[in-house]
Amino acid sequence: LEKVHLNRKDGIAKVAGTLLCVGGASIITLYKGPTIIRPYLTNSGNEFLLQLGSTGGKNWTLGCLFLIGHCLSWSGWLVLQAPVLKRYPARLSVTSYTCFFGVIQFLIIAAFIERDSQAWIIRSGGELFTILYA
Repeated sequence: LEKVHLNRKDGIAKVAGTLLCVGGASIITLYKGPTIIRPYLTNSGNEFLLQLGSTGGKNWTLGCLFLIGHCLSWSGWLVLQAPVLKRYPARLSVTSYTCFFGVIQFLIIAAFIERDSQAWIIRSGGELFTILYA
């Protein structure tokens, strides 16, 4: 477990850097000004690029809160792994178990959210590559 020494320069730099990064990411996410990404495209056939600048139907505040919650829970999980790795030094096995149980959790949640069986069909090699890469 890493210790932070607030009476030293490196400890202050760690805390300040963390606060600056989290604060900056939160400000960018919660920013309510005009849209920053504005693709000036006509009917070029690429609907995805046209939707990048659209904010309709998105809840940025809730997304930011979920993202912060994810970061906090993931960092908490890493802190909880430290005592496990002292007693069970096979780090790759612990990582494999973490990924395996994460996939199981994902499949259970995804089965409740996406009930349409047609949405689960893999239609291209790109979709398969994305699944295997993730």
